[in-house]
Amino acid sequence: MRPRGLQAHGFEYCPRSECRLGFLTRGNGFLTGGL
Repeated sequence: MRPRGLQAHGFEYCPRSECRLGFLTRGNGFLTGGL
């Protein structure tokens, strides 16, 4: 039973921590420095 929130964030598509970091980096790239 996984929370739907994870699916909304796209973690469900990328269960690996590496993909999670990549997804977060793309989502908040403009906040972290425009990468």
